[in-house]
Amino acid sequence: MKRERILKMSNFEALKNTALKRICEDWILCTEPYELERAKTLLSPLVRIFHKEISESPLHLIYIYRQSEQLPENQKSDGNLYRETNKSGNLIYCCLGISTEALKQGKEYTALVFMHELTHINFPEHDKNFHEHLNNLISLYNIITGSTVKNDYYGLTDKEKQSF
Repeated sequence: MKRERILKMSNFEALKNTALKRICEDWILCTEPYELERAKTLLSPLVRIFHKEISESPLHLIYIYRQSEQLPENQKSDGNLYRETNKSGNLIYCCLGISTEALKQGKEYTALVFMHELTHINFPEHDKNFHEHLNNLISLYNIITGSTVKNDYYGLTDKEKQSF
C-alpha cells in the first residue's frame, strides 16, 4: 500500500522557518555534489542578506532546476517564481527557483536573478514599482558585499528605462 503524506496549509509556516534555518546553515537540497557546493556558496549569503525580506514574505521554498529539463517555453529562464493564490487572488505561498545555468554565471549574476525573483513576490509585473523595489534590494546587496550588481530593467521599454 502506497502511503502519501499531505502537508496541510497550517504547517507551511513551520516548514518555512525550518527551510530558512537550514539554508542559513548551508543546508541546500541538491542532487549533484558539485551543484550543492556551488548552491551553498552562492545562495546562502543571499538568504542571510535578505532574511528579513524572505521571512516576512510567503516564500516557502528555494529550489534549483536545470533549464534543459523545463518545458520549451521555460528553457531560457534563469529564474522563476511559482505563485499560489486563493480564490480571491491573495497570495498563499510561493516558490523561488534558480537555474543551475544561472549559478554557473557566478556570484553577481546569481544575486541579480535571486533578487529579481524575490521582487516578483510582491510585484508580479515588470513595471516601475517592480524595478524600484529591485533597485532597493540591489543597493542593499552592493553595500553589504561591495559588489557592483546593476539592474538590467528587464521588461521595460527604452523610454521607461530612461526614468531610472
